[in-house]
Amino acid sequence: MKSVKLTELLNITYPIIQAPMFLVSNTKMVIEAMKAGIAGCIPALNYRTLEELRTAIIELKEAKVAGGSFGFNLIVNKSNIKIQRSVRSYLSRRSRFYYHFIG
Repeated sequence: MKSVKLTELLNITYPIIQAPMFLVSNTKMVIEAMKAGIAGCIPALNYRTLEELRTAIIELKEAKVAGGSFGFNLIVNKSNIKIQRSVRSYLSRRSRFYYHFIG
């Protein structure tokens, strides 16, 4: 397997990811992270409705700048009843990256 630097993989200037903070992270924070040349992240569950999530993805895509990126944190355990719809939203809007954890 070929080794790829994080900066190349995420198309960011610096190998830094702004931590997704539940109920704290928002699109304004992520936009500023992108402007700083890093990857900004938001927990998907910060958005209570799928429409709010879609709106956030669109806002971030429109604000994307060279050297920065954004992604979403997905919780993939049984308690997250929105996971399938959330993943479809990311994939249909071609989000740069997302990551998950089982918690």
